[in-house]
Amino acid sequence: WGVFCCMSLRPSSASHMVPGSGPGHALDGVEARPDQLRSVVIHIDLDCFYAQCEEIRNPSLVGLPVCVYQKFLIVTCNYVARSRGVQKLMAIEAARQRCPDLVLCNGEDL
Repeated sequence: WGVFCCMSLRPSSASHMVPGSGPGHALDGVEARPDQLRSVVIHIDLDCFYAQCEEIRNPSLVGLPVCVYQKFLIVTCNYVARSRGVQKLMAIEAARQRCPDLVLCNGEDL
C-alpha cells in the first residue's frame, strides 16, 4: 500500500513544522502556520487490498500469485501475479493461460 499526502500552503515569514512531518517523511522540512493550511489531499493506494486480505487470512498464500475474482473476471491480484502478466479485469481463463499456478479466491461477497 502506498500513502501520499499533499498540503497546499501559502508563503509566510513566520512558520513552524507541519504536524506529522519528520526525518524521512515526504513533508520533511515543510514549514507553515496552521492558519495557512488551505487543503489536505490524501491518496491511499489500495490497489491489491483484497488480494492482501486473502494472504492475511491464509498465510500459506504469501509469495504465491493470488487473485480475487467475481463471476468470470479478476477484480484484483497481488504483485506476484502482476509480475507474471495477470491484470485486473482480465478473464479468468486468460489469466490462467498467463499464470497456470494462479491461486483464485472467490470475491463474490465483496
